[in-house]
Amino acid sequence: TAGTVMPSAHSDSEDEANLSQVTCLARRLTDQLLAFRGCCADCHRQRKSQHEEDMGQHSSLQAYLSSTAGLCPDILGSTQMPSAADELAAKTDATSRRQIFCGLGEEETPPHICLDEDERVSEDAGVTFDIDSITGLLTSIAVAKQGIRWLPTQMPISDLRSDLHLSPIEVHFSGSRGEARRSRRPIHQVPHYTFGRLIGFEDIS
Repeated sequence: TAGTVMPSAHSDSEDEANLSQVTCLARRLTDQLLAFRGCCADCHRQRKSQHEEDMGQHSSLQAYLSSTAGLCPDILGSTQMPSAADELAAKTDATSRRQIFCGLGEEETPPHICLDEDERVSEDAGVTFDIDSITGLLTSIAVAKQGIRWLPTQMPISDLRSDLHLSPIEVHFSGSRGEARRSRRPIHQVPHYTFGRLIGFEDIS
């Protein structure tokens, strides 16, 4: 009938092909994130067991700092500025300095500071992923078929703070004498205008 447009089979096949490519890309990205620098629980247990065998003494950092208290004057804890009459250098002997700066006390080997003794990791902790941003380039205005929510007022603060890991883009401008010039600048250094947001894709900026 007049006024009726029948969808072509060619466009449907293209949509299915594009959808399958997006699905394949999403699955590959998910698999990569799950396996990114990952290691099994057995690897952690084996490494911890080997660590306990290699190091006989496990001292926390807080316990070691408590054991060295009083070896030298507490300057930061004093309410007065020291003077030459205090003779602070004479209040710390060679043995105390050796333990403070080298960690060598009565034993000839420095103590092993094990940070795991200070903070225990919760068994409920899991693996999370943080993706800074995803940038896409549109190839068709059909992405705005539901409409555009126009922002007539320019944002006072730019929402671009970095180059988004993109290569510098070519810009054209006028020099101090009015001559035409061009250069390459990072995207966050190029003045831009936030036109609006796509209806149906409000999370995309």
